[in-house]
Amino acid sequence: MAIDANRASFIKKEYRWDVREDTSITDKNARDEQFPANVDPTTASQLATLIRDQNKAARIFSVKIDTYMTLDDFIAEVPRHIPNIPDYATDGRTFRVLSFTASLNSGVTEARLHG
Repeated sequence: MAIDANRASFIKKEYRWDVREDTSITDKNARDEQFPANVDPTTASQLATLIRDQNKAARIFSVKIDTYMTLDDFIAEVPRHIPNIPDYATDGRTFRVLSFTASLNSGVTEARLHG
């Protein structure tokens, strides 16, 4: 029984991977991600496409907010913030607070936002 030429080429390589790129991404902080997995070429291709598409809009920023945030702010729901960062085209979207550090002295909160 003959093996498919593409399959033979794939398994003969010591390291195998599939790459999906989106050349429209202009975010200065965008990074390459690697996800080691023991999968066949078709699954690798599907996973690479899925992961790329799911993360197209996800953005994380660190911002300073002129208010004092406490853990009580997380009781009802995750706090949300609308950053105004024209260089990153935040477009008035609402971002969730992932984590924060608050200063009692200055009354300023530094928060990591995801949106």
